Amino acid sequence: MIVPLRGFGRATDGAEALRAALAVLADGGPPRGTIYLEPGRWTLRSSVVVPEQVTLWLAPGAVLQPAEGVELRLEGALRAPPSRIFALRPETRDAFFGRAPAPGTVSFGGRRPRVFRPEWWGVGLRTEAPEDAWGDADALEACILAALGATEAGVAPPEVYLGGRYDLQRTVRLSRRTGQASGLRLRGNRGSSAVTTVSWKGDGGSATAMLEVDGRLEVALEDLVLDARRTVGACVRVRRRVEAEGAPAARSLTIRRCALLGATANALDLDAPEGVPGAFSGVVVEGCVISPALPRAPLGKAAGVAVGAAVRVSAAWGGPVALTGSHFTGPAASLLDLGGAQVSVLGCGFFNSSSLDRSSERPRGVDVLHRATSLLASASLSLTHCESYSPCFLYSAPVPGREEVDGVRGNVVLVAIVQAPQAPVLLHGEPTTVWGSITWSAFLRHGVMFPTLTLLGCAFRWDVELSSGAPTVLDLGSRFGAAGGFRHMLDAIGIVRTAEQRDSGTSM
Repeated sequence: MIVPLRGFGRATDGAEALRAALAVLADGGPPRGTIYLEPGRWTLRSSVVVPEQVTLWLAPGAVLQPAEGVELRLEGALRAPPSRIFALRPETRDAFFGRAPAPGTVSFGGRRPRVFRPEWWGVGLRTEAPEDAWGDADALEACILAALGATEAGVAPPEVYLGGRYDLQRTVRLSRRTGQASGLRLRGNRGSSAVTTVSWKGDGGSATAMLEVDGRLEVALEDLVLDARRTVGACVRVRRRVEAEGAPAARSLTIRRCALLGATANALDLDAPEGVPGAFSGVVVEGCVISPALPRAPLGKAAGVAVGAAVRVSAAWGGPVALTGSHFTGPAASLLDLGGAQVSVLGCGFFNSSSLDRSSERPRGVDVLHRATSLLASASLSLTHCESYSPCFLYSAPVPGREEVDGVRGNVVLVAIVQAPQAPVLLHGEPTTVWGSITWSAFLRHGVMFPTLTLLGCAFRWDVELSSGAPTVLDLGSRFGAAGGFRHMLDAIGIVRTAEQRDSGTSM
């Protein structure tokens, strides 16, 4: 049975009209059937619950607007177009109070939608709106909150479908509340789903992020383009937090077939507080393109130097990280900044277009920066079947001020690595000094554990004209602890030398 809501009126209270329609569907028993909402805005001035056996069918142009403090609870099925059906806050300020009223709420249960769409909460509202007016970030957060609240812990995670273009004005926070689903899937439409920051309000800065994931939530991102447009520090930042009882959360992050572009600090930032035991359960990046960018320079001034990374893993992260079939490119201090965790890289490509700089505390212009910042950190690294077009592929560096203890880490294994720097080595209009395909200056002075370096079936092809000096395939430094397994090396054009030999101009 289908009951049109128009016959019950909507001028005063849409909630009363819904209750009247439910009474018709009840017919002496539990309500069963469908309520059809014609185009127009239905204002709900009191809370209402649509029971499980009733379907709410909204025509294109029909919008439900809960007033401030009002909740619309949908236990039944929802049939709606991919357009706005919920108005939780006006797009402009209140004429009397000078602010946007607080939003009402919409929650789901029972026969919740299989797929949630942020368009239902209103995206793409191109108005001259104030800072506290409704925007795409509000719609996306409201959709995620409704999806998580509709799904109990222990069942399949809800899915949020991003099928269009979304312009964020601020950070979207993905956070789990007690009793909600422990996971969330954000899925795009291949080739047509993009999240940008054209209308970002305020200063971007390195501390900002487009998406910030709470460590208590398992998140999967698929088929999305996240473009920070050189205005935001990170595309995705995961913060591993501590639960109330003191134990850290342990969840997973999966990113598949996505592009993370234009971040001015770390495109993918895996952050964790130091001194906290435990580990994030795992991070998987598969089939992605991750490319940071230089910060946007003021008009008439030159752009600054690259200070970030495509992927940064903090020293206290601790959990496994797998990077598979992805491409890392763009100007970056280092494309991979590995301060901690067990990292496995398989079938990836690297091209760092930033100027090389070895003199700073944080070397710039390398593909992989491998270091530990505490005795508790263990940054083991395995790179297999990768290609590099950068002058320096791997730099294992002691942290400034911690040379006495640095080097407490797992082994580094390189298998079937091909490095072929692009010619000429001239980046940003300045000649570049090549200082090592692999520069290894980590050591442990008091000798409990030595880092080991294993290379198998690697090729280093220096078919370039260098601006100064000769290519150094392996630069082992002056206190290298141990090296093993230099086997089946192909086309190792260059020399292997220690730091003293490099400074004096002699070779091994």
